[in-house]
Amino acid sequence: MKIDVKRFINPEPPVGGLEVSDQTLRYLRIDGGRLKQSLIQLPPGVISGGAVKDKPKLVSSLKALHRQIELPKKSLHVVLVMPSHRIYTQTFALPPTAVKNLEETAKLNLEMISPIDAATSYRSYQMLSTEKSGKLEALGAFVPSKDVDDYLDALQQANFAVLAVEFLALSLARLIKEYGVGVNPNNPYLVINLSSDGPNLTVVKNNNPYFSYFVPWSSLREEIGAKKVSTKEVLDSLDRQVRQITTFYSSRWGEPIRDILLINSPIAKDIIADLKKVFDLNIQFLTIAKFGHLSPLWIGALGGALRGLIPRYKDRFISLTAIGVEKSYYRELTINFIKSWRNLIGLVLGFMVLVLFIGNVFLVRGSDILAKDLESRGLVPLDEVRTLQEAAQAFNQSVDFVDRIKQENPPWSPFLNRIKVLGGARISFDRVSIDPNLNAIILGRASSDASVIAFKNTLEKEPNFSNVTLPLTSIKANADGTVSFNITFRVTSLIF
Repeated sequence: MKIDVKRFINPEPPVGGLEVSDQTLRYLRIDGGRLKQSLIQLPPGVISGGAVKDKPKLVSSLKALHRQIELPKKSLHVVLVMPSHRIYTQTFALPPTAVKNLEETAKLNLEMISPIDAATSYRSYQMLSTEKSGKLEALGAFVPSKDVDDYLDALQQANFAVLAVEFLALSLARLIKEYGVGVNPNNPYLVINLSSDGPNLTVVKNNNPYFSYFVPWSSLREEIGAKKVSTKEVLDSLDRQVRQITTFYSSRWGEPIRDILLINSPIAKDIIADLKKVFDLNIQFLTIAKFGHLSPLWIGALGGALRGLIPRYKDRFISLTAIGVEKSYYRELTINFIKSWRNLIGLVLGFMVLVLFIGNVFLVRGSDILAKDLESRGLVPLDEVRTLQEAAQAFNQSVDFVDRIKQENPPWSPFLNRIKVLGGARISFDRVSIDPNLNAIILGRASSDASVIAFKNTLEKEPNFSNVTLPLTSIKANADGTVSFNITFRVTSLIF
């Protein structure tokens, strides 16, 4: 039987999918082929138009969801599927030579084609084709950074660890790839989903989303000037959207869309009947081979959960965060490793001290007995001398063993105390983390931008630190007048 030592020493936490909409929080995790689901209905106005409007109530709802799944102190790792309201997508081509420097070339293209201000947005991409196909094509996604940061802050307060941030089109494409029945990956499909936030239309080909179009119900109500949207008005809107998307795709990629995948809904039959009258397209319901009993309302969370099953080093999909998927995951894994083994080493040391104490008591008693025996006899038997020598040797080896354990345990307290001293009264720390390679990151707050810069300069002067980096984009103003920041650096020595 082969034992995975790495998993035993630092087990990877399970990752679920968390879909957020204006009305609900849906959590889904795949555990050994079974689904673990939890749902929380949000109070009105907490999230509106995909943006967080009442963060304290969102945190309260997230904590209630957390209690349904795990103990509050246990961190829940999730892939966040956020609302699509203000997420923009665009495909772009790369020159064949870009394969040698793909990351930098793709980032440069993302900055050039970004439909929103690059300074206040997050952007990411994933490849749609490779050099083997004769061309390089990628899908880029963009979102205002404040929208993501509001969700991440609320989730952190509720003890959720977010490994990736995506949107419904990505989750749908992944679900179709893994469980779609009767779907030819070489053909383009227009996927229509009437979500609780509004109609979401996505073009999927080769298991990738090539185009995504979302219209919130609120926009449709404003367009028709009514508080409620009728079935006919929904159908008329879908007709316009389908015509626009099929025309755009044909002109952009040079091939027509012949197939529509419809996700079941209360008016699905009406949609099929209407589209067949207007378009000459093959229309079929999306059928999944596994978890077929699952309500269509859960497909976003299920797609996110499927991403959670992918090894992090293989996760090359879009993630709308400040840091990449792999970096975020291994940062969380390192923190869990330090916490787990810090507690374990404490228990081992405590046990060893207890063993040594008991052993010492027995040795003292034994020596007293031997001393009295020697007093009553003129000579000491050779066997008793050997026994006493062996006991003393065993005791010395135990003491050496404890000393080695103590020396191998890095002295974190001096490091943390030094950080606190360098920060002074103007700096408060939200998180200080360090990985096994002694790369450290500080997340904190300060009274002003000048205090942050002064703290950064102080760290640079510290002889035990190097490569001190303060991204200016990480300095953000808070509602209470303080500023948040993050600083990364390398620890060259733990001897302070």
